[in-house]
Amino acid sequence: MLSRWTEDRRRSTQHRVLPPAADAPEEGLISLIMFMEVDIDQFIEPFAPPVGGDIFYEPVLATDYFTQRAQAATVA
Repeated sequence: MLSRWTEDRRRSTQHRVLPPAADAPEEGLISLIMFMEVDIDQFIEPFAPPVGGDIFYEPVLATDYFTQRAQAATVA
């Protein structure tokens, strides 16, 4: 959503968590993430410059955006 809000000027990083190494199965995992919450009945649209850029992302209903992103998620 960050890339959509900023017209790709800022991008979120992919989040990946790997299991502990075979030689250290007791090693703990730490994952720090941040969630932005939007009302599902609101439109997500790009910010105006200077935060955003030229408008090329069409506004989309938040519920449709999150549904599309959830369907695109994979577990490898």
